[in-house]
Amino acid sequence: MNEKWFSIEVDEIENKLKTNAASGLSRKAARSRFHKDGVNSFFHLKTVPTAQCIAKVFSDPVLILTIAVNVIAAVFGRTLTAAVSGILILINVISASLLYIKACRITESMAEYSQPKLTVIRDGRLFYVDSRAVVRGDVVLLEKGDVLPCDVRLISSDGFTVETYEGSDPSSKSRV
Repeated sequence: MNEKWFSIEVDEIENKLKTNAASGLSRKAARSRFHKDGVNSFFHLKTVPTAQCIAKVFSDPVLILTIAVNVIAAVFGRTLTAAVSGILILINVISASLLYIKACRITESMAEYSQPKLTVIRDGRLFYVDSRAVVRGDVVLLEKGDVLPCDVRLISSDGFTVETYEGSDPSSKSRV
């Protein structure tokens, strides 16, 4: 699993992955590997459960402090103040939870649309597939502007350059 693929000869990689650099995998083999290994992607976004979204709202320090102040007000006999602020806290928690859940779902749905497409060779033919469908052993053809959302071993190149980003700052771009 932690092999240094960059240092292994191409024919040895073909043997290990049971693939062919010229004709790629068969469609049947690719389908089988996808079901066995799952998604080959760096950017696989997991769905956040609703309970986790609500727990995130309750972990807000300001909310915790407000609830504590409300409890202290109730203990010292300020029942009207405690009741009114309790209702406001409840409205705040419900609205914040609903908004946070909706934001999580929007982020998940946007990730579906931002998945890059790649050209792979299967059965000796070119296929344009969603990046999540790329499996171990696929032969990927790269063109200018392609984004690699998965781990690949470069076999050959012609004037190939790579742009990398340090963190989330696009101004920190560097060429390799």
